[in-house]
Amino acid sequence: MDTLFCLNNGPVFANLTILEEPDNLMIAVGPPPRPPPPPAPPRTLPATDEVWEKCRQKGCMLAWAMHHADGEAGPQYVPPRITAASPYQSLSDLMKWYWFRWPQDKIREIFFDFYRAWGVGNALEALGVNSNADEYEGGQNRVFSIDHKLPPNDPNYNVPVEYQEYKVNNKLYRATGASFSFSVNPKDGVIIGLNRESPKETGKLLKPPVPEDQMPGLIQFSDVAWLMWKDMIEEHNGDIKNLRYLISVLVVNRETASVVLRASENRGWGVDDWPGHTFEDGSPEMHAIMAVPSLYTQIGQYRMASQATIKKIKVKNPVVELDGDEMTRIIWQVIKDKFIHPYLDIDLKYYDLGLPYRDETNDQVTLDAAEAIKKYSVGVKCATITPDEQRVEEFKLKKMWLSPNGTIRNHLGGTVFRAPIVIPSIPRLVPGWKQPIIIGRHAFGDQYRAKDRVIPGEGTLEMVYTPKGGKPEVIKVYDFPAEGGVAQTQYNTTESISGFAHASFKMALDRKLPLYMSTKNTILKAYDGKFKDVFQAIYDSQYKKDFEAAKIWYEHRLIDDMVAQMIKSEGGYIIAMKNYDGDVQSDIVAQGFGSLGLMTSTLITPDGKTFEAEAAHGTVTRHFREHQKGNETSTNPIASIYAWTQGLAKRGELDNTPELVVFAEQLEKACVDTVDVDKIMTKDLALACGKKDRESWVTTNEYLDAVERRLKSSLKEKL
Repeated sequence: MDTLFCLNNGPVFANLTILEEPDNLMIAVGPPPRPPPPPAPPRTLPATDEVWEKCRQKGCMLAWAMHHADGEAGPQYVPPRITAASPYQSLSDLMKWYWFRWPQDKIREIFFDFYRAWGVGNALEALGVNSNADEYEGGQNRVFSIDHKLPPNDPNYNVPVEYQEYKVNNKLYRATGASFSFSVNPKDGVIIGLNRESPKETGKLLKPPVPEDQMPGLIQFSDVAWLMWKDMIEEHNGDIKNLRYLISVLVVNRETASVVLRASENRGWGVDDWPGHTFEDGSPEMHAIMAVPSLYTQIGQYRMASQATIKKIKVKNPVVELDGDEMTRIIWQVIKDKFIHPYLDIDLKYYDLGLPYRDETNDQVTLDAAEAIKKYSVGVKCATITPDEQRVEEFKLKKMWLSPNGTIRNHLGGTVFRAPIVIPSIPRLVPGWKQPIIIGRHAFGDQYRAKDRVIPGEGTLEMVYTPKGGKPEVIKVYDFPAEGGVAQTQYNTTESISGFAHASFKMALDRKLPLYMSTKNTILKAYDGKFKDVFQAIYDSQYKKDFEAAKIWYEHRLIDDMVAQMIKSEGGYIIAMKNYDGDVQSDIVAQGFGSLGLMTSTLITPDGKTFEAEAAHGTVTRHFREHQKGNETSTNPIASIYAWTQGLAKRGELDNTPELVVFAEQLEKACVDTVDVDKIMTKDLALACGKKDRESWVTTNEYLDAVERRLKSSLKEKL
C-alpha cells in the first residue's frame, strides 16, 4: 500500500507495501509537469528532534498495530476511536451524514486530467499503473466529488450552507460545506486524494463556526474514500485487499513534509531522485513516516481490508440497536467494530438510550425505540442507567426518569427470560448446578406499576373499584394508627398473565425443559391464585399434549418450596415467576453459576415474533470511573456479546437465514472456548476460579482480541 506526497519543491512518493512487501518502505521524487504553483509558503525544514522522536515512537506502535491489534491504533485518530477499523460500511452512511455525491457528468472535466490538473500522471506511469480517468479517457481511475451540503436538486439548495441543518438519531447537526475529490482504481489498487477540504477546516470558516458537537460523525476523508473503494470493488467483483497505493496529490501538513525530509536527510539522500529510495521495515525512518498525519488515518482501512477474507452475511431485515451508558457503552462499540460490521451486511436502526439523550428527548427516544422493536421484531440493547437521586444530581436531569427496561417491557408486553451462560471450567457458587436454570420473569405490573405512598397519620385506607357502567365498590384495607405508615396498591391483568403463560410454555417446548410456575397463592389467594388458575387452564387446553410428547412437564409450586428445591437440584428447568420474584431470583441464579457477567436476558412476546435481548447486568459504573482515569479495566463483555448473538440468531430464525444463526452460534462458542480452552478470561472469572494474581486475567480488549482470533478460525471452517 503506497502513498504519494507533494512537497513544496516536488512530489515525494512513499511506498508502504504493507500487504505485499512488508519489509520495504520507499521514498522517491518524480518530475511530472504541474499546474502553476501557488505562492510559495515558508520553506519546510527537516523535523526537529522533538517532532522526530514523537513520530518515531507513535509509528513503532502503529506498525505493530497494523499487523496485530487495530484497537491500539484507534486512539491515534482525531477524534480518537476505540478501533482503527472504519465504523462506516455502507453508502447509506454518506446520505445519513448529509454528504452529497455529484453525478459524474456534473464534475468539471479538468478534474479528470491527472497530468495537467493534478500533476501525477507521470508518477502513475512510473509506478506501472493506469494514469487515465475512466470517464473521459477510457482509463481505470474513476473520479468522485463529494460535498457536505444540500444537492442542487434540493428545493432548499439556495439556502446558505451556514443555515443548512440535518438530524441524525434526533440530534441536530449543521452542514459544513466540506468537499472531498478523489479517484478510485480497483484494478490497479489505487486511491488518489485530489482535493480535501475537511469539515473541520471549512466548518470553522462559517459564520457562526460549526461547533465540535455539530460536526458530522462521518468526518474523515479516509472513511469516505473507503466507502467508495468498497462500492467499486463490489461493482467490479474485485479483491478488497488489493489496496496497493494511497496517493495524496497535495500534502499541506508541514509536519508530514518535515518528517519526510528528515528521513531522507538521515540516510544522506536528496529528494530529487526517481524512482526513489527504500526504507526497510522496522527502521526509525519508516516508523516516523508512518506516524505523520497524512498516513496513520489509513491504517484502519488496511485493517478492514485484512479482515475481509470472509464474505459478509446479508441480514435480510433490520435489527434495532439500543445504545447504553458508561462502561457497557464503550464495550458495546468495540463489539460492533470487531464482531458485527466486519462480518455482517446489516441495517441497524440506532437509538441512543444513553441517559443524557433520554433526558434531552424527555425519554421519548425510549418509546421510539420500543416502537421500532415492535415494527422490526428484533432489538438488541446495551445496559442503561436507571436514575436515582444521586444520578439526577450527577447528570443534572430534568426529572428522575423511569427505567428504560421497564418502559420497553410495558410497551411490548411479553416475558423476560434470564438464562446463565454455562462455562464448564468456571466453578459454581452452587456446585450442584450442572444444567441451566432459566428464570421467566413476568414483565408487567405488580410492584413495578404500583401506586405507593406514605400514610402521614391516623386514618382509613380503602380501595375502590368502579365497574364500567356500575356503582363503586369500596374495599376496606386498613385502619392506620396515629403514627401512620405506608401503603401500596398494585395490579395485573388477565390478558397479561395469559401472555406470560403462553410465552413460558413456548419457551419450555423450544428448550425441551420442564416448566414450573411459582407463586404465594396460599397467602395471596385471589392475586396469586389468578396466576395459578390461568396457567393451569391454558396448559390443560393448549399445551399438555405437546409437553407429554416432548417428555417434559408443567407444575405449580409455592415460591418458598421452589427456591429451596432450586438450591438442592442439578438445574435443567424453567421457572415462571411474577415480576419481583423473577427480578430477585435471576440475580441469585446468575451469581450461583459464577458471575453476573454470565447471564443473558431476553424479552419475548406471547406470539414469539417480537424479541429483545440484552445483558442482565448493569453499566459497570466502578470500572467506568477507572476507565475515565485512564486505568486499565477488566470488564466481562460476554453477556453484552450474547445480547447481539441472541438477537442475531432470532433475526436469522425469523428471516430463514441459517448462516446468520451459525454465525451467532460460532461467536458464542468463541466466547466460551476462549475461557474454557484457552484459559483467557477477565478478572471476575479469574477470581471465581480462585486466582488473584495479575497474570491470571486480561483486560477487556485483550479478551475481545482472543475471541476475535477464535471466531475467525471457526468461521473459515463453518461458512
